[in-house]
Amino acid sequence: MADPNDITTVFYEPMAKTGKSPGSLVPGMVLNGKYELLEQIGRGGMGVVWKAQAKVADRLVALKFVPKELKRFDAEMERVRTSFKKIHALNHQWICPIYGLEDGGEFGYYLVMKYLEGETLDSFVLRKDPKRQGLPIDIVVAIIARAAVALDYAHLNKVIHRDIKPGNIFLIKVAGKLHVQLIDFGLVDEIRTSLSRVSQMQFDISGTRPYMAPEQWLGKLQSATTDQYALAVVAYELLAGNLPFLSGDFQILGNAVLNVAPEPIPTISDAANDVLLRALAKDPADRFGSCQEFVSTLNSVWTSVAEEAQASVSERKMPTFRFRMPHWRLGLDTPLWSLEAPLWAQCLTVFLVVFCLGAVILVGLAWNRTASPLPHQQNGERTVEALPQPITTGGQAAGEHIALRTNGIGSLFRWCPPGTFMMGSPASEKERNDHTETLHQVPGERPWYPLFPSSC
Repeated sequence: MADPNDITTVFYEPMAKTGKSPGSLVPGMVLNGKYELLEQIGRGGMGVVWKAQAKVADRLVALKFVPKELKRFDAEMERVRTSFKKIHALNHQWICPIYGLEDGGEFGYYLVMKYLEGETLDSFVLRKDPKRQGLPIDIVVAIIARAAVALDYAHLNKVIHRDIKPGNIFLIKVAGKLHVQLIDFGLVDEIRTSLSRVSQMQFDISGTRPYMAPEQWLGKLQSATTDQYALAVVAYELLAGNLPFLSGDFQILGNAVLNVAPEPIPTISDAANDVLLRALAKDPADRFGSCQEFVSTLNSVWTSVAEEAQASVSERKMPTFRFRMPHWRLGLDTPLWSLEAPLWAQCLTVFLVVFCLGAVILVGLAWNRTASPLPHQQNGERTVEALPQPITTGGQAAGEHIALRTNGIGSLFRWCPPGTFMMGSPASEKERNDHTETLHQVPGERPWYPLFPSSC
């Protein structure tokens, strides 16, 4: 059986086909010559929700039907119209727009709303956290931060939602990014109140019981902090995997909300719990100044804790060297290499980099030239000037050895008078390659050659 206090949790939720809908609304029917009914997509204690095609605007819309009983009471319908005008004037990227309030004749009044492709937050949680162990705090902050911005915008326009809960936070994806849409702004509360006055049906003063602030339970004046309290309950539920207070007994639940402090969530820091408890304060004056201040404080506390944890891990690691570019600015607001720097600054940066690289290459080449352990070659021949200085001096007889030092490295050379240096292998060598190892004379002007099998 549908809960008479809940007309929003089934917003766009799939439902079983049951033949004809109440009031004989059927697919294909066109209301007011504007909206062709496609399928029933929701049902609540106060009415049904249909997916429809707007013929003039050529777009999909959602039609939410208001209980037909209200149509007979002009004063109550005027209150609903006044509330609708205030909500219709809201124009925010994270608030689901309401296009109109139409008179459907025998079917009663209905709201024309933007049709959303996505899922409610409670469906998202059921899919992402089926065991209800709590979602990561970064995901929770990302979701409620958008809802907080939308709520503060509405509060500036003197509109209070009065029924923030996961069923009224719709999630859609735009260009691969998660976006939030708040639905049922305040209008549901006005309809409930009107029905209470003109019928025997009993409703809560406003809101959905587990998310209602203490002032709602007491029937006191509601304010922006009332929405903040409900948003904090949503945050608590997402982080802990359960509501701060939950009971099927109306009196037990009300007493807990009014008199009992919520249990801290063990999976988050003490500082984050303190932020949540402040937003869940019994006295509205003890809560944050705005919904955004609440979420911003929660985010900063979580971020600082995450940074401290990362720093603690880093301290246990071996230190690593990190090269940091010097912040040369030359009077600019950005470093020279920044893409935001002027063109001349970027060109100067390129010139300096090329100049430094060139200098390093030249120094390397010069060092390599002086550090070679063997004499250099110039134009295919060894230069006399580059010959190493002898450690010992020997005679000038062919085949005499001499020890020489080059850069501290000792080497053995053989004296071969010009025209007597022979390379190759003698014909008597069994494994000689006749094509490449034939004994032959090598002309040369230098008599000293490294010692290796040769003949002179």
